[in-house]
Amino acid sequence: MPRSTPAPPKPAQAADFETFEQALGRLEEIIRRLEGGNLSLDESVRCFTEGMKLHAYCERALKEARQKIDVLLRESGQIVPWEDGQAPDGS
Repeated sequence: MPRSTPAPPKPAQAADFETFEQALGRLEEIIRRLEGGNLSLDESVRCFTEGMKLHAYCERALKEARQKIDVLLRESGQIVPWEDGQAPDGS
């Protein structure tokens, strides 16, 4: 009877994480694995795909946080500290 190899771990989905920090940690782990250069082509593609999904999740979370901060600053009469990458003084 042939030996079966263990199945690779199931790729994480953004919904698998409760926090931005967990998703970012997983993304950092994937980057380390890819940079290690010890993965097969199939594993590399799986990791890359998962990493792209996690990157998108993290980007959305950061955008939502920025929007919340913008609203809070506007409501309090404060200057919004960024406008599409500009410094607070407009430069």
